[in-house]
Amino acid sequence: MRPAFATAFTLTYTLMMSEKAIVVSALRGTDEVVRDVAYEWARNLCERCGVRVHAQGVDKVDWSRPMVLASNHQSLADVPCIMTAMGRSFGFLTKKELFRVPAFGTAMHRLGCVSIDRRNARTARASISEAAARVRGGATIVVFPEGTRSVDGKLQPFKKGAFHLVQAARVPMLPLGITGTNRVLSRDGLLIHEGDVVVSVGDPIECDGDDADARERLRTRMFEAIGALIG
Repeated sequence: MRPAFATAFTLTYTLMMSEKAIVVSALRGTDEVVRDVAYEWARNLCERCGVRVHAQGVDKVDWSRPMVLASNHQSLADVPCIMTAMGRSFGFLTKKELFRVPAFGTAMHRLGCVSIDRRNARTARASISEAAARVRGGATIVVFPEGTRSVDGKLQPFKKGAFHLVQAARVPMLPLGITGTNRVLSRDGLLIHEGDVVVSVGDPIECDGDDADARERLRTRMFEAIGALIG
C-alpha cells in the first residue's frame, strides 16, 4: 500500500474500530470486549499497511500474573506493533492529549489506558496511583519510560514515573525492545511506510525494595536490559 493510502487507511480504520469498541462494550455491558477489538485493530492495521512484525521471546512470558511492560519509544506505530507481537492488547500509560480525540479517547479509556500530564506533578502522581491500582487489580499496563519518542532511535534517559508505578503495584517489570518503527512512521512524519519491525522480550525484573535507592537500581537495570534488546 502506498504511504499516503496507508496513512488515510490508518486514520479511517482507527476511528471505525474505536466506534466499534464503544458500541460493542455498551451493548454487552462490559469493557472486556474492548481488548478483543483493540487487538483486532492492531493486527489488521499492521497487516494492511505492510508492517511485518517479528516477535522474539514472547513464548516465555508468564501471563498468569499482572506486570508492567516497559518499552523504548520510537514511533506512534509502537502501540499496534507491541500488541501484534505480544498477541494481545493492553492498557497504556500515555499522554493526556490522546484522550481528547473523539471516539479514540473513549475507546482508550475503556481499554484501561491511563492519561498522564508530566507537566503537572500533582496530577501525574494521581495517574501513577491509578495505574498501580489497575495493575494490582490484575491488569497489565505498558509504559514508555523515556516519556517521549526518540528523535534518532537511540535510547533516551528514563523518567522516574514508571518505576514509582512498579513499586506501588508490587509487580515485575518486563523489558521490551522495539526496532524498525521509526522507519515505518518517523517521529515527525505523517506517512506510513511498509517495513519490518522487531519486538524483543527480555526477562522480568523485580524491584528489590520500596525506597528511592531501589527505584534507581531498577531504572538502571531496565535501561541496560532494553538497551541490550535494541542493540
